[in-house]
Amino acid sequence: MKTIKSKIIAMLMVASGGAVIVGGSSLWTLWHVATVQERSERQADLSLATERINSAVTAVVMDSRGVYLAKTRDEVEKFARPNEERLRALGRMVAELGTKVGPDDRERFARLQAAVAEFIGFRTETIRLAREVSIAAADAQGNNDLNRKNRQALNDLLVSYSADNERLGDAFSAEARRVVSLAETTLPAALLAILCASFFGALRWTSRSVTRPLQDATAAMEVLAHGDVSVAIPHVDREDEIGTMARTLEVFRAHAEQMKALEAQERRAEAERAARAESMMAVVHDVGEVVAAAAAGDFSARLEIESTDDQMRKLVGGINEINAVVDRATTEFAEALGRVAKGDLTQTIATAYRGRFADLKMAINETIATLSETVATIQTTAVDVASASREIQSGADDLSRRTEEQASSLEQTAATTEELAASVKASAQASRHALETAEDAMRVAEGGGQIVSQAIDAMARIEQASQKISDITSVIDEIAFQTNLLALNAAVEAARAGEAGKGFAVVASEVRTLAQRSSEAAKDITGLITSSTTEVAQGVRLVRSAGESLDRIVSASRKVASTVDEISSAAAEQANGIDEMSQAVAHLDEMTQQNAALAEQSAASAASLTGQIERLNDVAATFRTGQGASAQGRPPAAPSEPARLRERAASAFAGRRAARG
Repeated sequence: MKTIKSKIIAMLMVASGGAVIVGGSSLWTLWHVATVQERSERQADLSLATERINSAVTAVVMDSRGVYLAKTRDEVEKFARPNEERLRALGRMVAELGTKVGPDDRERFARLQAAVAEFIGFRTETIRLAREVSIAAADAQGNNDLNRKNRQALNDLLVSYSADNERLGDAFSAEARRVVSLAETTLPAALLAILCASFFGALRWTSRSVTRPLQDATAAMEVLAHGDVSVAIPHVDREDEIGTMARTLEVFRAHAEQMKALEAQERRAEAERAARAESMMAVVHDVGEVVAAAAAGDFSARLEIESTDDQMRKLVGGINEINAVVDRATTEFAEALGRVAKGDLTQTIATAYRGRFADLKMAINETIATLSETVATIQTTAVDVASASREIQSGADDLSRRTEEQASSLEQTAATTEELAASVKASAQASRHALETAEDAMRVAEGGGQIVSQAIDAMARIEQASQKISDITSVIDEIAFQTNLLALNAAVEAARAGEAGKGFAVVASEVRTLAQRSSEAAKDITGLITSSTTEVAQGVRLVRSAGESLDRIVSASRKVASTVDEISSAAAEQANGIDEMSQAVAHLDEMTQQNAALAEQSAASAASLTGQIERLNDVAATFRTGQGASAQGRPPAAPSEPARLRERAASAFAGRRAARG
């Protein structure tokens, strides 16, 4: 089928053919102009190079005259060295010109190259004669008709070569101007004609084949956009892109018609969903109340709803069943724990539960069983402990009485012994006290000496730290000086900047003020540190003097301590005999007093233990374990270990009394 794309491509191909013709002509013109321009530029370069060679030849001739007209060898060198440089430059110029010469100009260039080589050789020989032979020989060789003839021939060849290059360059330039003028007059007219024909042809075809059908389709789309799905879509039978678009629009119209039917169906479904959501909200509200009651500990609430939804009825039934199970379990568990709180350990939970409730039931039953066994054990043990405590109390009372009698006798003996040793001990004590006082004085003096040494070291460190702080303040002073200089420079630059630098000038002024304050503060600190250093040095001298005095005090204290030590030793030897006897009696009295105290404590502890055992029996009696009869019907316990100890103690005291009698 013929599509719009194929028609547009055909039109573009026709227009492109004309454009290709015009473009080809333009490219040929540009190529021709570029070729002519390149030749013209090459000829201009050749002319310029020829003129440079001619100028170099003239300069060589002038320097050669200076060589053979010189008066001395120094003057010869003055012109010879530059002339040699120019001759070498002349050779390079000719070689460079050879790279620019075209194939059709090689013969003329060869003649020019030979003439220049002959000229260079002639002038080089002139310089050699002036250096190695004489200036007169150089003058004879360089200032003659042959030289002038060689120079004239080279000049004529250069002029001819330059003139030919200029003529060819002018011809090439004229040809380029002619071609450009032709292109400027013919190419725009041809291009304009092709563009106009293409434009008007495309405009007419577009209006007939594209614009009008698109307007019809647009009108149909506007009607369809307003909701009228009964509109007829035009140009459906066309076989190009317009037809494809019309058929697509027809499909869209059919879909729109279906969408209207679906919208009506969706509105009905939405009404049903709204009714169901309202019912669901009521159920959710009831469920929320039941859950809130369960969270508050009330599991007796139940859900009662009327709904045709099977899933909703199952949900409500499940919630009610959960509440019933939890309510039944918590009630039974609370009753069991209440019985335990009242002391009844004979009943357990017998109802079968599952899951976590089964674990909780097992834990409660195990707790009741363990507590029952524990209480039964306590009741049995309490009877035994009560019997033993009564025996301990009886033995402790007997031991306490006998110990008190023994303590009274020993107390009288100890008093007599202490009075005898008092006078001797007083003397020894005074001696020891004097010795301790002397030793304390010596230690204090030695400690003072160490403190003085430490003070001297500390002052030395303070002096060093003051010196370091002084160095730091010097650095701060230098930084403040440099900052002041920078602030001055910044103020100068701000003044140069005029209005734009006023803000910077204010900042520079503030920085300068801060720098001056820093410098003044550093000077004040330096003065204070200098004063502190002087005071520290004076303190060091005073502390050293105090240290020397303390050394003398320590020496005297040592002598006093030695004397007092001798006195104390003599008094101690006198008191040793009496002290040993006094210590023996005192030790015996102390042991007796401790035994009496222990006996009293044992009696008090036994009495307290008896009371606590009775209270424990009262508490254990409040529990019912099913084992009370067996505990109460047990026979009396055998004599306990405390009773046997009491019998041994009584026999021991009886034996000691018989020995004394």
